Amino acid sequence: MKKYLLFGAIALVLGACEEKPAEVDELKCGDLDVLVSVYKSRADAVIGEQPTSFSRTDTDTGTRYDGMIGDQTMALWNQGGEWIMVVGESDAIECVKKALAKESVAEPAVE
Repeated sequence: MKKYLLFGAIALVLGACEEKPAEVDELKCGDLDVLVSVYKSRADAVIGEQPTSFSRTDTDTGTRYDGMIGDQTMALWNQGGEWIMVVGESDAIECVKKALAKESVAEPAVE
């Protein structure tokens, strides 16, 4: 019985240690919907419908996350809550948090 209690306690402690994201953002980057979960050493994202992981590099101007989508390199930059996405050698795409994008759409007048 003590053996089962010990294993149960170990499982409980290990489950509590599971890393939780420090930040989760829903973004609109150009035509792409992006859900990004930021952790201490990485970011996980779903871009369109494709999940991927990004390695994290802190820089003087923000945080860069590098990964791959298919055979394309991809970088996500975060500076003060603002996001930019770069796919391959293309120009930077400004990303807008979806909550902010919804707020900026004017509601039709109700008569």
